[in-house]
Amino acid sequence: MLTDYIRDFRELFKIIAEAQHAGLVTLYRKIIVEITKKKQAEVQYCVRHDVPSPILEGAYAFIESLLATIPDKKPLFVDHALLQLRFARIAETYYDAEKWGWIEDPNPEHLREKRRLQARKDYEDLTRRQKTLFKFMQSAARVSVAAFIDDRDQQLKHILRRRRPFNKAWLARLKGLSHRLLHSIYQQKSLQGQNINLIHALIELDVPDHDIEVLEQVLKFLKGMGYIRIYTEPLIPMAIELFLHSRQKIEAEPQHSSEDYETFEAFQENRRLRELRLAALETLHALEIERERQQFIQDYFACQESGQILALIEKTLPSNSEILGRIREEALNVEEQNLSEEQRTVYEAPPGQSVVVTAGPGSGKTHTLLLRLARLIHKDHIAPDTMLVLAYNRAVVEEIKHRLHELMGQLGYRHLAKGLKVFTFHGLIKYCIPDIIRDIPIGDEWENVFLDTFQRTPGLIRQRLGAIRYVFVDEFHDMTMRRYRLLQFIAPPQNAHVFAIGDPNQSIYGHQRCAAGERWEAEPYFERLIAEYQAAAYHLRKNFRSFSHIIQAAEELVALNHGRLSPGSLAAVRTPSPAWAQHANYVEANDAHNLPWFQAVRKLLHETRADGAPYRHIAILFRSNLEVYRAFTELKKALQGVNTASVTIRVQGEGIQFARLREVEYFLDAFRARAEKPLPQNVVDDFLKDCQSLPACWHQDFLQILHALLLEFQNTRYDSATFGDLVEYIEDIGRSDAGQIYKIYQFWQPHKVLDRDLPGQQSTDIVLSSIHKVKGLEFDAVVIPASIADLPFAHSPASRADLQSIFAEERRIYYVGMTRARDRLLLFRSKREECLQKNQSFSLSSDQKSQLGVGFNAGIDNLFISHNANQTFIRSYAQLSEEAFLRYIERKIAIGDPLTLQRIRQCWYLVHKGTPVGRLSQKAARKLNPSTAYTGLEVTQVVRYSYQQSLASDEKHRQHGRSSHFADMWSPYFRQKGWSYLVDFCGYAQPSLF
Repeated sequence: MLTDYIRDFRELFKIIAEAQHAGLVTLYRKIIVEITKKKQAEVQYCVRHDVPSPILEGAYAFIESLLATIPDKKPLFVDHALLQLRFARIAETYYDAEKWGWIEDPNPEHLREKRRLQARKDYEDLTRRQKTLFKFMQSAARVSVAAFIDDRDQQLKHILRRRRPFNKAWLARLKGLSHRLLHSIYQQKSLQGQNINLIHALIELDVPDHDIEVLEQVLKFLKGMGYIRIYTEPLIPMAIELFLHSRQKIEAEPQHSSEDYETFEAFQENRRLRELRLAALETLHALEIERERQQFIQDYFACQESGQILALIEKTLPSNSEILGRIREEALNVEEQNLSEEQRTVYEAPPGQSVVVTAGPGSGKTHTLLLRLARLIHKDHIAPDTMLVLAYNRAVVEEIKHRLHELMGQLGYRHLAKGLKVFTFHGLIKYCIPDIIRDIPIGDEWENVFLDTFQRTPGLIRQRLGAIRYVFVDEFHDMTMRRYRLLQFIAPPQNAHVFAIGDPNQSIYGHQRCAAGERWEAEPYFERLIAEYQAAAYHLRKNFRSFSHIIQAAEELVALNHGRLSPGSLAAVRTPSPAWAQHANYVEANDAHNLPWFQAVRKLLHETRADGAPYRHIAILFRSNLEVYRAFTELKKALQGVNTASVTIRVQGEGIQFARLREVEYFLDAFRARAEKPLPQNVVDDFLKDCQSLPACWHQDFLQILHALLLEFQNTRYDSATFGDLVEYIEDIGRSDAGQIYKIYQFWQPHKVLDRDLPGQQSTDIVLSSIHKVKGLEFDAVVIPASIADLPFAHSPASRADLQSIFAEERRIYYVGMTRARDRLLLFRSKREECLQKNQSFSLSSDQKSQLGVGFNAGIDNLFISHNANQTFIRSYAQLSEEAFLRYIERKIAIGDPLTLQRIRQCWYLVHKGTPVGRLSQKAARKLNPSTAYTGLEVTQVVRYSYQQSLASDEKHRQHGRSSHFADMWSPYFRQKGWSYLVDFCGYAQPSLF
């Protein structure tokens, strides 16, 4: 219940009404009302005879007649004549004197006359209560009412305009509520001064939606019609005092994936609004020019949330304003109070000292880094243009930018947030020497070119970058030698200070360092930085994410590595209730032979989290990409017969080229066509409208992620951003696999419109992924099935030392996977997991591998790319025109569709429902025996491949002395179009007899 969004007092009273009805709470809020003496006889008669009041019936009929007359999207002009006509019609229908049964007289002649006179008097009274009737129409029916004096005849007239469609049934419910309310007041022991419990009234009187505002509207209407007096004002209290029945600690700041996050944010927003309204009054008082005061007032009332008010104050006042200084100090104090003792120690480190922080998973390392940066700006007065923040992929950069935007906005430094330099290492190189690396494909070569340029012409880079004095490096455990040298160049130890934060136990890209001739482990970089920069070492050991047994299980595994610089034993901040922990057995180690992992997933779908809500995010993590796609098929079969209407299953595999996906390129084409035009505020709305007319086979998950990227860009964009900037952003962040992009999606998921949730239900997101692709993410529950991948994994060590390093990295990989879990961790163990514990190699037998089939990882290198732009292939084999071939792939092929491999004229072709859609490369074809066909493969993505990419590939081959003319195979149609579609696939190919 507390997870409902509390936007205002109406929402709050709905929640309290439901809780009081369930017997959980009682709100001691009573209203004192009485029926007026003038109306006592009428109300008494109507209650005893169970008939409605004809006066109120006439009033509601008048309101209904006017509402039904107002045209859609047009105003209704009402003059005195129209009003009199409406009242006259009401009188004919409702003001029959015989209905005035409360008027009594023993003489029948006198009785008829008395009733006629009273009905006439009440009719005239109704016509005088036009103000009450119009007010009720404004509040209850959402009708805007404007009165004016017509210059032509000097008569009072009204303009009525509907703000929502007329709902006759809704008005009937309000009329019924009026009658029930009068009956309830009368049926008390006394007609005078009745105490009515506010919540009881909402429940027992069947107030629509338990809406306190509706009850207030009807009470005021009855008061305006002269039926009741109300002695409790205001009806809705300004505050509610709550008494705690439990002192169990809750999370100080819920995670974005938590159901409590929206509620937490609503309370935080309410607190900020109270403080900023006072600051806005001070700002207004400080303005001396009347024109500026009027503009400030106008801009203030246009603000819809606290961030906009603060931005207005920041824009209005000078940067050294005492008001702004106080706002910043208070905001920073609030952030400081939420720091743990460990985090505060790092935060308060001397500004002139370099810092190295080893931070365990879930310890708030990025938050600590950003607050340290904010402190240097605010308290130590370090110029922001002397600061640089470096991260290891574009998605993390965007997360940091987003959080910086929020943090700096709360601190009154919104104007600085977008100017802070936040880059990936490659992004920094592009920023410094864009012309030099323009024609060089992005990759490690960029780093070599940068280092060479810096050595030859350091002034060129310093002029662009400025004098950097403070460098913040996130995920320092992913450092390489080239990047370390780059760091030394831009921030030499004698002139700059470095703040590096990371966790050697989460270093899982050692194979990349090994390929460059470096050591697998990250510790040498931590040790070198401490020595060369004379950095102080700190540790963050408190885990705010996982329950204690999850941490314990992960640490038991990684402890076998004997790392020199690990953060040490972690301490869980979150603790489950004893009843839940005992019931759920929230860490399970299962024998894979006794319990299939997909049966455990079925079980999770019927479980709830520690807070009683369903799991929102479940991750099933695998060691290899092939296992991911194989599991996708197994899971779909296992969930047959299970109600999965509110379950989303997404595959987050290796090799996904997000920016080249069919679904993404469609929108990038439209953006590129307007590259120079300013980006409008409604770009996200336009995207959502376009999504309504897309082919049914297009993958919803990809569109949801693109939606999240658009929201993220819109949130952190410059005012002068263009469509070209948006294209560059999506292409840059989409070059890598979708793993880290999912973090942005996970943040924006509560706001997404492209959703498949059922009304009133919360969806469960099941993610199948390799462990590498979830680094930095978190999930309510994590399942790690037993692996069948080789151990060592895709490596051929030359020495025993290399082998031990590989085993250590494998354990770190599993450590990262296990520590993604918040509430629940399910581990499955088989032979490979036992070998890893014992530092032994593992591989399936030849027979076992044969039973699996021929493994194909996702990636377009499995395809003979140019054939999909070749006229002969398309017309002879696919038997389609070039245009029809593209249309088939665009509108007929969906992710997860089954594919077969068929051998036609000595070549292997990828076939979708009888239509060849690609040819295998020679390298991929060598894996196959000359069988008739293979089955067991699935579509993983549909991507575009451009003619320019083909030309660049040919040129690269020629530079290496290899003849290459693949671009020559492109037909004139595809050369003019500039691209063709490729159907990527993955899975274990099984020989088939047909």
